Amino acid sequence: MIPTGSSMAGTKSAYAPSTRQRSERKVTVKSGTRDETEGKWHQVKGKIKEIVGKVSMNRDLETEGEEESRAGEVQEKIGEIKKVVGK
Repeated sequence: MIPTGSSMAGTKSAYAPSTRQRSERKVTVKSGTRDETEGKWHQVKGKIKEIVGKVSMNRDLETEGEEESRAGEVQEKIGEIKKVVGK
């Protein structure tokens, strides 16, 4: 049984919605770290496309995967350079 009425005046009920608002923190990722992470992600996607292209004998998809993987490697290196330079 949930107590109600004036005897509960001034107390918070465990069933009442919270009036506290969540503070939304904005997470800022440095440019170099973002580039490294995105570069690795493109490498993974590219490798998957390569494998699927080979298995399905789709040369276009295989080539697209190779290109995306290479672009990911470049992006990762750019991120590493940015971290060293301090950007």
